[in-house]
Amino acid sequence: MTTKIQDYFIGLALASLSVIVCVSKMYWGHDWGGDFSGYIAQAISITTHSAQHYIADNTQIISQTDGIYGPYAYPWGFPILLAFMYKLFGFNFYAFKSVGVICFGIFVLLFYVFCRKYIARKYAFCATLLFALNPSLTMSASNSVLSDIPFLCVGFGTLLALGSLFGSHKIGSHTHSKMIQKVTEKANIVGGGAKYNLISHSSDSFSNTSLSFWQNLIFYGAPFAISLLGGILMLLACLIRMNGMVIVLALLCMHSVLMLKCCAPNLCEAIAHKPYLCFLRPIFSIKTPFSLCSAFGFGVHILPYIVFGIGYGFVVSHLSSGGSGHFEIFASMSLKSIVGNLRYYTIDCLYAEFFAIPKKVLNVPIFVLCVPLMWWGLVSVKKFYHAQNPQNPQKAILTYNQSQEVFFGIFILGFLGLLVLWVGLQGIRFVYLVLPFMVFWGARGVAIGRVGGINASSKIKTYTRFVCVLLMVIMGYFVINNLVFTASHKAKQLESGGSFNPLALEVYEFIKAKTPQDAKILFIKPRVLYLATHRLSFASSNINRIKEADYVLLCDDMPFSQEGDLRFQEQVKLVFENAKFRLYQVLR
Repeated sequence: MTTKIQDYFIGLALASLSVIVCVSKMYWGHDWGGDFSGYIAQAISITTHSAQHYIADNTQIISQTDGIYGPYAYPWGFPILLAFMYKLFGFNFYAFKSVGVICFGIFVLLFYVFCRKYIARKYAFCATLLFALNPSLTMSASNSVLSDIPFLCVGFGTLLALGSLFGSHKIGSHTHSKMIQKVTEKANIVGGGAKYNLISHSSDSFSNTSLSFWQNLIFYGAPFAISLLGGILMLLACLIRMNGMVIVLALLCMHSVLMLKCCAPNLCEAIAHKPYLCFLRPIFSIKTPFSLCSAFGFGVHILPYIVFGIGYGFVVSHLSSGGSGHFEIFASMSLKSIVGNLRYYTIDCLYAEFFAIPKKVLNVPIFVLCVPLMWWGLVSVKKFYHAQNPQNPQKAILTYNQSQEVFFGIFILGFLGLLVLWVGLQGIRFVYLVLPFMVFWGARGVAIGRVGGINASSKIKTYTRFVCVLLMVIMGYFVINNLVFTASHKAKQLESGGSFNPLALEVYEFIKAKTPQDAKILFIKPRVLYLATHRLSFASSNINRIKEADYVLLCDDMPFSQEGDLRFQEQVKLVFENAKFRLYQVLR
């Protein structure tokens, strides 16, 4: 068995482990977060061909609810995935949650294969375990019907596919690389040893070479296949989350620089060597094996945009513009919100939540200890890669692609920049797509530090060894946490079921049976109520708005502070009550 096949088996084993952990933690029902109900209702509207009716209803719910509540319609990618499950299994939370579990398993496989391409197996394996066993991520994948995990999976796959278009490497297998070498040698013989640019010449240049039909098919087809895959994944990423558009912008940025280098190489060279513009040097040093100055290379690079444009236009024309209402949130943006968000995504060490330790005070020091490793893995890797012994078969850093990492860096900066402008804060789930690169750079920093770093310092070795032991302890905690949840906490969740527990289902059935179809209900979670009863609802804590509703639904989990107020009691009468819910009819 070759090393590459072994690595794919290891990746599949890690992916299977992550799926097993997720399935063991899965329970029926959902918490009271309103987003999941919006996604499921939107998915049902696709299967029942009532998308426009759903958008109209949800627009009314959102517009009548106090404060900033959510978009009128989410991007259609994730609801489309849920719609397949609804079509196959009906209204089934296990089926809906399986989308996240499957996507998480695929992500784990992709992450291991990605890491293994650049760093030694032991570092790739341990880095992947941090995701496969992570209590926070596995919980999100197994019990949150949200777009976070699917976006992590598809977004990461998109970045890998599109990133492979950049660098000095050639796309394809080892055999493909040998074919390129063969063609190059043949071309050099034909050209009398002159410098020969494969990509900048037309296919006629190879008419005298000895490549077979299938070799030519791979040689020309592999780049277009990767480009096509990148375009499809980019489309799906943008359909799952609006901030997937940052991938498109990052790709445009890379191509703008490459086009500038093609049209004005001297200008780019001058900019790259200006001392005060040294921070731009990596950007103006990017390369691609497929020159934009050639028809072949231009076709490879333009294909993702064509696929994206056609696909996005088709979805919008058939299902309207998903994400409508998102831009209204930017209207609430202020200098105060920007400064607060900037602090939240930098100084507050949000990423420390990745370690998922209950005592949050411990997360930050652990994260701070890992920062130097990430710095080495990101900044010092080029110098270390060229300094290590190329004859050593066990070398820590296997290969390095600076152009690809510039693409990743541009995306991350743009992604975080968008979050800084976004008014709402949603915790670490908003930065899931940044985490794989931070962990990868950290793992690569460990690989550098384990051999003493660039300066071969024993102190660096000791420091790295300490962090490795600490991370092993954390992974042990991950295992214990998952086992404890599966054995005890899961049973409690099964009993309560959150927004779809037996008591909630009881009041939903009463509402569907005893209230008019056009009744309007005031409830703190209007989208959940709409999903469960198909009744229009709105949320407000303003007692003066009670007359706008036909009914008021109250829940002990989310108490209405003015329920005992005489003004409230005079306007309503109790029509249903159980251990947790009370439904009042508004008097006219």
